[in-house]
Amino acid sequence: MINSLLRISDIVAIAGISIILFLVLVLINKARNRRNSHASLVIILLSLIPLFLSYKSGLLGEEWQIDLTLLLSNLSFILLGPALYQYVHNFFLGDADRPLFSSRIYVPFTSILIILIIGYVFLSKDLYRVVLGATSVFSFIYFLVHLFLVIRYRSKAMQKLKFFYSSIENKSLHWINIFITGLCVVIILDFIAGIIFATSGHYEVSVINLLFLLALTLYLGYNGLIQGQISENLRDFELPKERDLQEQPDQHKEYEELKNRLLAVIEDKKLYQDEEVSLRMLSEYMDVPIKKVSHLINQYLDTTFYNLINTYRIDMFKKKVKDGELEHKTILALALESGFNSKATFNRVFKQFEGVTPSKYAFSSD
Repeated sequence: MINSLLRISDIVAIAGISIILFLVLVLINKARNRRNSHASLVIILLSLIPLFLSYKSGLLGEEWQIDLTLLLSNLSFILLGPALYQYVHNFFLGDADRPLFSSRIYVPFTSILIILIIGYVFLSKDLYRVVLGATSVFSFIYFLVHLFLVIRYRSKAMQKLKFFYSSIENKSLHWINIFITGLCVVIILDFIAGIIFATSGHYEVSVINLLFLLALTLYLGYNGLIQGQISENLRDFELPKERDLQEQPDQHKEYEELKNRLLAVIEDKKLYQDEEVSLRMLSEYMDVPIKKVSHLINQYLDTTFYNLINTYRIDMFKKKVKDGELEHKTILALALESGFNSKATFNRVFKQFEGVTPSKYAFSSD
């Protein structure tokens, strides 16, 4: 039984590392066309390799292999958290220049690596294990802190997206939160596996953890490859804290004219039917600087670009329902014609704006 589990763990570990190396090659090839866009994702994937090796070596149970497990885990966690943060941070910088590797990544990793190498060469076995334990605690805390920073930074960026885009689902990096949750599950499973192995000598949970890590790697690679990009740099954009009415009396005529132009462009061009319409596109159609259009929408109209465009989309859907188009079309077809890019997005936005589901609205309108 034990031999069978060890063989399975070998296969899973080899498969995981092979998939990571394949994904890294694909990302490097894609990066030639888009500078730095996948660098952090490559680091994230490479930092998973020590985890595969760590969990695999920990199954064997020898003292030196347990030491190796701790060393590899330390290196993985000290690298993985900052790499995730840099990936999310760089993503929301859009087309702005950003460093290939930040000090947040290479300084802590290099420092821990040097400490572990020097400790292994010059310290006694018992003292070296103390160092391993201390660096394990530091690496794990450092890892958790960066997971918190990733979630907080993404949450703030999500609010900003609504000021530039009418559809944000494919730009929200929602899958990163799921990946982080998966990493936490891996850590919990590893902790449970350690307890079970120490008390009963069973390996089953460790093998399950390797399989879960393999699935998580595939999930990361798939979403990382299909993830689109954003064009706006959200770092320097400050969320409006309150509506600024002080300047409006002097500029009322100008902004009233801009408002009429804005509404005319949206209606004449039917921009709301374009699922990828953005504030920059509207700015170009109006031939007005994007900052001025943003101020017009956020301060003068007291809304966001996201809410403005989706209001048009919902109104168009409601008009189609009242015109009887549901007799020969589905609700989803009408939603797509109105500018929504998916059923899930349409249902969520419609419920948020109207307080009822689209099907309930359509049924009550009959």
